Amino acid sequence: MTASAEARQAAGDEPVLKCIPGDFLVREALVAPLGARQDSQYRWMLLRKQGYTTVEAVDLVAEELAVSARALCYAGRKDEDAVTEQLISLEADLRDPRLEQQRWLLAATADRWVELRPYGFAAAPLKVGMLAGNAFRITVRNLPPVTAERIAEEREVNMFALNYYDSQRFGAPDGLKRTHVVGAALLAGEWQQALQTLSTLKAPDSAAAQAWLGAPKDFFLALDDRLTSFYLAAKASADWNDCLGQLVAKIPHAIHRVDGLEYRYAESQADTLQVLMTAPQIEYPRYSFVEGEVFRNPSTRRPSVVQAAVRVCANESDDRHLNRRKVTLEFFLRSGSYATAVVRQLLRYFAQT
Repeated sequence: MTASAEARQAAGDEPVLKCIPGDFLVREALVAPLGARQDSQYRWMLLRKQGYTTVEAVDLVAEELAVSARALCYAGRKDEDAVTEQLISLEADLRDPRLEQQRWLLAATADRWVELRPYGFAAAPLKVGMLAGNAFRITVRNLPPVTAERIAEEREVNMFALNYYDSQRFGAPDGLKRTHVVGAALLAGEWQQALQTLSTLKAPDSAAAQAWLGAPKDFFLALDDRLTSFYLAAKASADWNDCLGQLVAKIPHAIHRVDGLEYRYAESQADTLQVLMTAPQIEYPRYSFVEGEVFRNPSTRRPSVVQAAVRVCANESDDRHLNRRKVTLEFFLRSGSYATAVVRQLLRYFAQT
């Protein structure tokens, strides 16, 4: 068990998410435009993993296949402290017998593994924006019996939640949540500050940042542009959260700290719907990093509130917390929304009823 999981278990009376990876199952949802092998330029594979970020898993696969990580494409990023399933694509003419296996297991240990399975062939690669959403099966532990019973009695909850970017957007599970600070430095052209901050985060790139002896900008030039763009996106996400928080400040709310970050949660679903009526969408700035330059792209609009039909699958004795209960939930969320943010707000509503 990781140190972060042990820390979550020692959370006292607080509900515990991601106690073990199997408590948090995620699968991407998208309609794959598959075709015949002879007419396709790209091979799509199902990537299952635990203990690796999507970027780390893609790097591992690329190393095994002796190709550049830039040759492998994906539609979204998945965290390491869960069991996740997503699609990746690579060029169809890549010859490696392992790609034809029904199951290719890489770097497998009890806590960390990556698995590939054939999925099909397509005329185009995967890219960001193709993802419709994600399906989740989540076990919440360390619940008081009365709260667990209240949730289980509902069987299905028509849930409205503030659509915050949750804390995992801003850093690794065991690291500081400051990827947005790296992005802010990149946006300002402060390359040394960006490198210094990144070196402290315990992120996948932090060790390389600590060891870097060249010009700070050259470090980010050497990264996959998608990764540098991620830090810029984290800055945009933090700004968006601030805008949402200002709206929530106008209604009954409570301030919660999650991994050192401050969130304002509404007191009830009715209050959350008040935010939805006031501002259904909030402008989201978009940045990209291409060939060493930061670009500001046309902004998009992101919903202030997300809706999910949350099905309650089980209410059981918690084998890891004495005299407590665990509840298993299933639901679907549109791409870009955070299941942990939805679950925290659901638990808050039921703890107050």
